[in-house]
Amino acid sequence: MIMVPAATALAANSNSGNVLAGLEFEFIPPPGGQRIIVAVTGSATGLMASFLLGGIALASRVTIPLTNRFPIIPDDVILDFQAGPAGERLFLDFDNGTGGSLTWFAAVHIL
Repeated sequence: MIMVPAATALAANSNSGNVLAGLEFEFIPPPGGQRIIVAVTGSATGLMASFLLGGIALASRVTIPLTNRFPIIPDDVILDFQAGPAGERLFLDFDNGTGGSLTWFAAVHIL
């Protein structure tokens, strides 16, 4: 199992871009077909998450739970699916539609 944890503050009225960009597991590792679990939380109301796999949206602007802690499986799971072939890009981004800086927390599990 591979777990990719991530967390950071996101400025008011902004988008994070792909928070997995440049990480070792930005792309599905060989042999492909693994189970992927994506769990997210936020520090306050107003954060939304989107997830794409190989350019296909699997979750778009999902309102994420206000828990102000790292995600817990299965409570904070927004996606649980079988991945495609090796090399497909994982793309996770966050939108902050509020007037203040908020923190997002994410855990992507590759099983």
